[in-house]
Amino acid sequence: MKITKESSSEISAIIKVELTPEDYKPQVDKVLKEHQKKANMPGFRPGHVPLGVIKKMYGISVIGEEVNKLMIDHLYKYLNENKIDILGSPLINREKTKLDNISEDINYEFYYDLGLSPAITIDLAEAGKLKYYDITVNDGVVEKYIHDISRRYGKFSTPEAVEDNDLVYGEFEELDEKGEVLENGIKNISSISLEFLKNEAGKKLLLGVKKDDILTLEMSQISNSTDEASSMLNIEKEKAADLKSKFRFKVSNISRIEPAELNEELFEKVYRNKNITTEEQLREEILKDAQVSFAKESDRMFMNHVVEMLIDSHPVTLPDEFLKRYIIETNEKVTPEELEKQYPDYVKTMKWQLIENEIIKKYELRASEKDMHDYVEEYIKTQFSAVYKEEIPEERIHQMVHRIMENKEEMQKVTDKYYDEKLLEVFKSNLKIDHKEVTYEDFIKLAAEKK
Repeated sequence: MKITKESSSEISAIIKVELTPEDYKPQVDKVLKEHQKKANMPGFRPGHVPLGVIKKMYGISVIGEEVNKLMIDHLYKYLNENKIDILGSPLINREKTKLDNISEDINYEFYYDLGLSPAITIDLAEAGKLKYYDITVNDGVVEKYIHDISRRYGKFSTPEAVEDNDLVYGEFEELDEKGEVLENGIKNISSISLEFLKNEAGKKLLLGVKKDDILTLEMSQISNSTDEASSMLNIEKEKAADLKSKFRFKVSNISRIEPAELNEELFEKVYRNKNITTEEQLREEILKDAQVSFAKESDRMFMNHVVEMLIDSHPVTLPDEFLKRYIIETNEKVTPEELEKQYPDYVKTMKWQLIENEIIKKYELRASEKDMHDYVEEYIKTQFSAVYKEEIPEERIHQMVHRIMENKEEMQKVTDKYYDEKLLEVFKSNLKIDHKEVTYEDFIKLAAEKK
């Protein structure tokens, strides 16, 4: 077995792997003898089929499989021992690798193209100052939440006439210039929410109408945006943007939510097992929840800003030709045309992964199996304490921890969450941060501007 790096640059390399019969023949013979033991053919006792017959039947496929296994094992061993960090996985160089013949007595030469991981140096202390928006929790936030939960747990009724905050169901029919229903025009059954309607003239038009009433209206009167009009009429956004027609709207139903009373029954539905008995206690709990929720949103925006800053401030040269080939060869559904459109986003993701790995390595954030076990256990306890008043048996917790850690998909999500939290701690401790208090409304505007 001989492995050499035949050519190399800072971002790519070609590795040559040479195998001789002495390298692969012992394993091939072993596998063929195992086939011989299991073989059951007419004219021979079970397990006594001549080895020559077994070779004729399985020899070529066994050589191919064992040569491939041996070559891959030693290739990765070589990369690990020589500390060669690669992107993706090695790709066979089909121009240089010749596999015209498979036999048990020849030498094999394999050539592999590698995309090399570029070196990155991270110094968070040298990064510029970043804004961190602390969202203030005011009385308006608490009032809005109380309003929302009282409506969420309220009772539905079907009143005779429309009042403010009602939901009006009906059928839209497009009209022509004469005010008649347009043949083959737009037609759709949908609803109008007075609670969220900003157009006062539109509200006034709807207030007091009853079931089976017919109105003539423009979509700008009863929708807040082109997107809303598009959804109401079930048409494309572009078509909704150019719409000039008026519509006939026939009311089919009116729905009203009667807000739930602020009493202990509602408190228990909203905050199970918190023993809230007064509106004052409810407000205190809402305030605490809002502070936790807003802190998470602030952290999320801060994290996004940090990622953008680190990507922009750390130019990285990637082996684009190799990566494009790697994506095409490992994703059957991706076409070359789709790849060209998606590649800039792929590059951005790849750059962040490289930066993230360097930070994890520099600040020693690697988690042991015990670390992850403890993290999953704490996660489960936190989730269940919010729902169940009684303490969960330890045996039940251990079962759930085991189930999550055995499930690769679930464990990947938990691991990502763990590292996100650790990275956030590193950024908060090592970056220069400029804190600024903002209202939730202003925070939403800032978030929208960043999209």
